[in-house]
Amino acid sequence: RYLKGCGWPKSYKAWVRVQDLKKGTEVKQLCSFLLPHELINCIHATSDMAVLMDRAGLDPKSLAHLQKCEESCGHQLLALGVWGDGVPVNWDRTESVETFSLNLPGQSGQYKTLRLPITALSRKQVTENTWEDVMEVIAWSLRHCTNGTRPTSRHDGAAWWPSDSSRARQARTA
Repeated sequence: RYLKGCGWPKSYKAWVRVQDLKKGTEVKQLCSFLLPHELINCIHATSDMAVLMDRAGLDPKSLAHLQKCEESCGHQLLALGVWGDGVPVNWDRTESVETFSLNLPGQSGQYKTLRLPITALSRKQVTENTWEDVMEVIAWSLRHCTNGTRPTSRHDGAAWWPSDSSRARQARTA
């Protein structure tokens, strides 16, 4: 109830291959994501575009790469970064949570340290396939962000789930 009408998107659930800690085998588990294209849409709706598109924080190589990407797609792009890192979660640092977050590397002002969470998993659950599944969802969302489109189906091409009803409605109005 507390989040009703808050403006942030609902989490997107996707199956990710992880380690079953009891059986020691790889299983699929639902993982929650805040999708980059939806986060950017929320920020765009409440922000000054000039501030959002700031590039003063980019180093020369990053700026050149962004400009090359803009030339290839034919329109202006927002500089985005995806960062993955482990965060210790207990006193002796033997357990950690692997997190992915979205940042705006072009920012130089008050938003230069902004980090928006995308997803998180216990390090103990990570297998050789986990990051492939996580990055598949993130890459799908970033492609829609680049193209300025709304997805018409889930990241794996499947139809929207009942929990994705608001995303299905948005796809029909795009």
